[in-house]
Amino acid sequence: MQHDPELQVRFEMLQSKYLTTFEDYILDLDALLMALPTSGDQHPVMDAIRFRVHRIAGTAPSLGYVSVGGLAAKVEELIGQWSAAQSWTLEQQIGTTLESLLDEMEGALDAQIPALPIAATG
Repeated sequence: MQHDPELQVRFEMLQSKYLTTFEDYILDLDALLMALPTSGDQHPVMDAIRFRVHRIAGTAPSLGYVSVGGLAAKVEELIGQWSAAQSWTLEQQIGTTLESLLDEMEGALDAQIPALPIAATG
């Protein structure tokens, strides 16, 4: 199969367009992380985080941002576990993993290059 340059250009345009959403996600998730109460009902904030990371986990890998998608999926998984157990240890893991996700997204923004270009075959 031959590499299609037009397809590569379109894919890179999609990557660039998606990358522009990272800044808003970073700002939103950082604000939500800071809004997590140390006591009381954390469900609304955890639900808001889960909604955002679910979207990232579903889209990022298909556009080449595999590590971003993996970290987002991990945060989503941890929030699911937290919902069942509401453990302080899980809250710490969520915070740490979310901070790693934010760092990874910031790194992608700083790099401003496509993560995984389509490989030519043939």
